[in-house]
Amino acid sequence: PINTEWQTDFVANGISNTFKYKIVAKSINRNVLGRDFTDVILIHKTLISNTPTNGNQIITEEDLYYASGIGMIENIITDGITGNLILYRKLKEYQLP
Repeated sequence: PINTEWQTDFVANGISNTFKYKIVAKSINRNVLGRDFTDVILIHKTLISNTPTNGNQIITEEDLYYASGIGMIENIITDGITGNLILYRKLKEYQLP
């Protein structure tokens, strides 16, 4: 359901981290490369690191768009502090069996 949340905790280089996920929208339409995808799910993902000097700090914010029967069609990652774009990925092509 929309607003469902879950998280994954892990340690990397001695630092505790958490990925937090939230289903933001379901059954939406999304246009990628001129193609309209229907029945798309939007998941928001946040990376939080707990550093000794800064405590819990949002490192990245990520929007993941998944199309039914296709998989991920678009991914937007921004810096958790500045909000600047870090990475933009989109589906280039796909084939259905």
